[in-house]
Amino acid sequence: MPPFLFLTPRLHKECLLGVLEYVSLCILPVLQVKALAAHPYGCRVVQRILEHCDEPQRFRILDELMASPHVLDDLVRDQYGNYVVQHVIQYGRPADRATVLARVKRDLFVFAQHKFASNVVEKCLQFGGAANRTAMVDELLSGEGGPQSQLMVLIRDQYANYVVQKVRDGLKEEKGLYN
Repeated sequence: MPPFLFLTPRLHKECLLGVLEYVSLCILPVLQVKALAAHPYGCRVVQRILEHCDEPQRFRILDELMASPHVLDDLVRDQYGNYVVQHVIQYGRPADRATVLARVKRDLFVFAQHKFASNVVEKCLQFGGAANRTAMVDELLSGEGGPQSQLMVLIRDQYANYVVQKVRDGLKEEKGLYN
């Protein structure tokens, strides 16, 4: 068995944090964060850095992810990058969260119907706050044909229906309808 399996939980966490610190200080400066975020294993490393590392290490990742709107656009639609963007929403600075929310709101209806971007829309609804949630729901229901036809398009879509369910669940929580 590998020796790391015999570590106590505290030592295991210290070992993990040491590895993450090494990756963020020694490996990431050489690699582009976007490339790492869109990689099947690299996205997991970036997520763990956002969850567990100190502010300077997290901020370096966040700064590079937020530096270009094109990077954010690509990652929102990427099968692995969308997980990193979800972590930015959950663990990022308020300014980073606001940047992602603003970008998602611009193409909300399209993103809600996208296989990977719809996950980011759900995370925005969950962590974006009540005012953003209301604005997003209003945006989803506005458009040609009125709110009923827009809602039917979303409900019938294989990915957007999960966004509608997230909206419904959020409304139930706000109204205290859960037992």
